[in-house]
Amino acid sequence: MRTVVCVALVGLSALPSSIARADDRDPVVADALLREGRKAAQEGDYRTACPKIADSYRLDPVPATLFDLADCEERLGRLASAWINYRKAADSLAPGDARIATARTKAAALEPRLAHLTVRLAPGASPGTVVKRDGVEIGKSAIGVAIPVDPGKHAVVIGEGARERRYEVLLAEGESREVVAEPLLAPPAPEEPSPLSRPPAMATVSPEAQAHRAFEGDRGTARDARTFGYVVGAVGVASLAFGVVTRVMALNKKSTIDDHCSAARVCDRTGIDAVTSAQDLQTASTVTLAVGAGGIATGALLILLNPSKPETQALAPTILPGGAGLTVTRSF
Repeated sequence: MRTVVCVALVGLSALPSSIARADDRDPVVADALLREGRKAAQEGDYRTACPKIADSYRLDPVPATLFDLADCEERLGRLASAWINYRKAADSLAPGDARIATARTKAAALEPRLAHLTVRLAPGASPGTVVKRDGVEIGKSAIGVAIPVDPGKHAVVIGEGARERRYEVLLAEGESREVVAEPLLAPPAPEEPSPLSRPPAMATVSPEAQAHRAFEGDRGTARDARTFGYVVGAVGVASLAFGVVTRVMALNKKSTIDDHCSAARVCDRTGIDAVTSAQDLQTASTVTLAVGAGGIATGALLILLNPSKPETQALAPTILPGGAGLTVTRSF
């Protein structure tokens, strides 16, 4: 029975130590650090005092320690840190503590001196963009919010994937600044259409070029018509020559017909062949002479109507016996 009691007492004695380790609290060490911190503060060494007091509060979060920490940070110029700690101390000190009024007064006095930093993301930023201020990540809800910060230099780091961009900001007391973080990753370039799907390029033609093209087109049309006129005329000349030749050949058959045909137009075999041949030659001559004459006339008309030089027209006053008039002169 005595053994059991001893075991129980051992277990109870070990319990506070286990709880302390679980809560990460150590009031003994916290008290020692607070004493050292207050001593350094009294000597004016606030850079040594503030870290010791902060560690003391971390190991044993006593409201009175928080008040000491706020006072130390104010003396170092950490106005935003002092401001928030004064407010927390006023809310956590025991009712009736004289330091509550002091903490609230000090917090109100610091508020106009606070610097503010706003971080915004430019349009096009990736949804996965990470923003950090002085190594601490800023949540998405804090983007675009003016956050109180201590005067001095601050670093804003924008991260997208494996890429980062750093902004350095220097703030004075009461100053407000805004950092607009540009996207790190460029938006995807529009896909280039394939040659098959790309619409044909539309060339821009000036009015002068259009007029020149129209003029050249008219000249080309006239030149083609004139060339066709020469061709038709040449065919007409050839047809006319063929018609003359066939007419001469038909006339040459007359002597053969006279020798082999009687006055009553009774012909032997040779005469009959000569008569038939003469009739065919005369028909061919008549047709080709008509074609030749038409071709020559058509060709000449096409050549005359489509001169090789631009037609010019001049109007000149003319005095006629019966009065005045105008003379129209055309040149080709």
